[in-house]
Amino acid sequence: MSEMRLLSSLLFVGLVAGMICHPALGQTISTDRPDFGAGTTVLPIRTVQLETGVKRTRIRESINADQYLESLLRFGAAGPVELRLGWSGLNRIGADAGSTSGAGDLSIGAKVALADGRGWAPAVAVLGTLSLPSGEDAFSAGEEVPEARLALGWALTEYYGLTVNVGSFWTTGPSSRLSEGSRERSDFYSATLGRSGEGGHGVFVELFGILPASGDNQHNLGVGYLYLVDDQVQLDVYVGSGLTEATPDAYIGAGVAIRLPN
Repeated sequence: MSEMRLLSSLLFVGLVAGMICHPALGQTISTDRPDFGAGTTVLPIRTVQLETGVKRTRIRESINADQYLESLLRFGAAGPVELRLGWSGLNRIGADAGSTSGAGDLSIGAKVALADGRGWAPAVAVLGTLSLPSGEDAFSAGEEVPEARLALGWALTEYYGLTVNVGSFWTTGPSSRLSEGSRERSDFYSATLGRSGEGGHGVFVELFGILPASGDNQHNLGVGYLYLVDDQVQLDVYVGSGLTEATPDAYIGAGVAIRLPN
């Protein structure tokens, strides 16, 4: 798929967001995209929020992966609890020898806010997610993958904030298949420094990685720009690069988050 088609898709997402969104209803949107880490805030009760986007990853020279409509649907259920439905989107991997495409897996989960941040005490949230083997074989884990995550957030100043995530997921690795039903644990982390400015502009820089049960560690560095269209719509663009041999060379993406009116 050509770069022109990818850019056209980005523009389309932005235009659709602008057309269907409504004026603000008094509370500014807070999103869990586009960075790897999740924030500590949950949606107000009976609030629905859709976060979606597109991404191109350069895995190696002449090998690119495109991801369309990677999405997260969030619902404020009750008090500090938020329910989540995710989809890894429509995927395509292309190389000189040909390409493969198909839909990715769905996931279900929840986020629970445990504490508000005060001073140097962080805001705290926990997240649980279960990925379901619902996608095409080439883009599916092929099994249920449970994940647990701890999110911590600090308001450093009026404009700067720091969010840290640590977590684990469990898969049936090659060695654990020798013992039926056992799983291997892989860990991950992220640290995101963000700055919000006047006029709805914001930027962030993020270091994140995966520490697999087997294989080399994967570390990445990314930066992004956020634009708050109004209290219920946020647009984003981001780029990043792998820092180790086990990670893709680079990636670029864009998306939109929309908080639907009650």
